[in-house]
Amino acid sequence: MMQWYGSAISQRKEKMKGISPDLYTYLSQSSSFEDDGIHEAQLAIIAGADTNAITVSNACYLLCRHPEYQEKLYEELRTLPIAESIIDNHDLLEKPCLFSVINETMRLYPPVPGGLQRLTPAEGATIAGRYTPVRSFGQMTLFPSVGPASLNSFCVKTSLFRSRTALTIALANH
Repeated sequence: MMQWYGSAISQRKEKMKGISPDLYTYLSQSSSFEDDGIHEAQLAIIAGADTNAITVSNACYLLCRHPEYQEKLYEELRTLPIAESIIDNHDLLEKPCLFSVINETMRLYPPVPGGLQRLTPAEGATIAGRYTPVRSFGQMTLFPSVGPASLNSFCVKTSLFRSRTALTIALANH
């Protein structure tokens, strides 16, 4: 398996020549990349596989619940050129419906928990009836899809699936 990771890194280096740098471009320039690069690739592939699987599952769920977007996405993707059963990533860059569905899926169902980090003030703070010491870090994760109804008071319909394409059309018609 490690040999495959090494091969994937070499192929990627070749394909990325002349293209905007990304995280792996910078990692590959570090002095320890020759020793750690294969392990970093393994970590990224495993982490990416899990988050991709979660996002794809949630996107399928949302598309099943909203067939009108399913049809738009199908129409957009059916024209993709396919060479040897492979779709080139660069052909996906100009697909607004696809990006809207992915972004909306990740907004409603983030694949990795995260949240708003806060630092308590110099005097500490009482949160939900409990004292929190001075300069303590806290984090609150709130998923829009399961958040309280009060979210709707400051965000427009946070729990609804709305692709950016639909938002753009809706705003253009008002």
